[in-house]
Amino acid sequence: MRRGLGKTGPANVAQGPETWQQEAAARLAHHVRSSETGAMGEVEAHQRTRTVATLPTPGDRARVDDDERDREARRRARSEAAELLQRANWRWFGPRKDRETGEWKTGPRPGTCGRALGQSVAVNVAAIDDSGKALPPGAETTGAARRAQFNGVETCGNPNVCLKCGAKIRGRRAADTGRVIKAHLAGGGGAYFVTATMSHERAEAAGDVIDDAMMAWSTLLSAGGWRLLKNAVGVVGFIRTTEVTHSDANGFHPHHHIAILTAAPMGIDDIDGGQVEWFRQQLDRLWSTQVTKLDRHVHPDIGVTVVPIRDDNGIGAYVSKIELELVRSDLKTGRTSGSRSHWQIGIDAAGRGHPQDVALWHEVFEAMKGRRYMSTSNGFWRLYNVVDEKTDDEIAAEQLQAAPLVELDRHVYETAARAAAPLLTEVRSLAESGVTPALLASVLGRRLGQALELVDPGPGEVPIIRKTPTAGDTGNQRKDKQ
Repeated sequence: MRRGLGKTGPANVAQGPETWQQEAAARLAHHVRSSETGAMGEVEAHQRTRTVATLPTPGDRARVDDDERDREARRRARSEAAELLQRANWRWFGPRKDRETGEWKTGPRPGTCGRALGQSVAVNVAAIDDSGKALPPGAETTGAARRAQFNGVETCGNPNVCLKCGAKIRGRRAADTGRVIKAHLAGGGGAYFVTATMSHERAEAAGDVIDDAMMAWSTLLSAGGWRLLKNAVGVVGFIRTTEVTHSDANGFHPHHHIAILTAAPMGIDDIDGGQVEWFRQQLDRLWSTQVTKLDRHVHPDIGVTVVPIRDDNGIGAYVSKIELELVRSDLKTGRTSGSRSHWQIGIDAAGRGHPQDVALWHEVFEAMKGRRYMSTSNGFWRLYNVVDEKTDDEIAAEQLQAAPLVELDRHVYETAARAAAPLLTEVRSLAESGVTPALLASVLGRRLGQALELVDPGPGEVPIIRKTPTAGDTGNQRKDKQ
């Protein structure tokens, strides 16, 4: 029987499909599948949209409400999955005490991501506009959506193995990529979505097959043939990401997604494919040459594919699809039955605790924790001055301009973070719903099975939720916040 994640690790757990971890993983898989098809649905909706303005009917309003509830359900499912994986990363990759020396040894940064930095963690709430940006002070906030965040916790800035930081970083990179592509197409340029794959064996280690995929792309870029091809079609810039999936039947499958921008669109012919097909053939030849050097091969039909990114009055929706395909692997599932993204492996390992999933996640973690999942041509982000360049660490550490609601002392925060249920997600949801600090303290206390109290330090200060001191408590637990 598959096992879940309990207090003492994957082997000591509550069992059964009723556990919240498995439910969260199942909800995430459902909503991810919906997200994958949603962008192309936008294209169809755009094509059906009339230019004549009409008043919304009750049915229209109901559909809007349903869409909003579905978006919130997907958001909560992703938050629960990220919380689940973060807690598992703490257990598996966090600091360890050396049994011989007694010294604590630090692990990789994702092993401490989300831990409290100080003696308390602030719960801040921001009102946001439709684009997700915080409304400025003094702005009208009636009816505005609210977003809660924790301030005073560690971030690791790892887009590959930390789902919390990864979603934030990949979301920003996807939006930035979309802005560059849209600006390029609006100026009359061409854009093409390329996928490059190679052979792999079922028993190959993740690190080995990913190394070869990276090596093949690197050597392709330095080959003289690539320079000639760039000049022939007028390549202006590109962005490359690498995605890894796994199946029991075929093992680890790394593949590259590349958006290539050209000075002008390439021609397409219904008979022989035209310039686009010629470009695909040349790129396939270059890719195959580098892959063959690594004792691998490229499928003659699907090893390299090239799809034009078009501007047919549906640019926004179509580019949204490219953003998802190119960057947001955290929102995608495996393409075939039995195939999982590396994120799904991590969520399954943390939620079910099956030894095979745990072993696979450890392998993926070691293979990907320090790897560059994205690269660009020189100056790609500066092509149209539509992107504010920031590092992954800077993006992960960004906070919305928000007002403090309450603080959780370190004990309460980390107890909630390690609880069997996704309590940090629940705290954010409650804060966004507008609850008072007193009600939040009451609900959190019941969830933790502990007596908590709300300490109000005075006018102008932020109240703090802490464990109610008892006669046996000492130190900071018995002191009010100064």
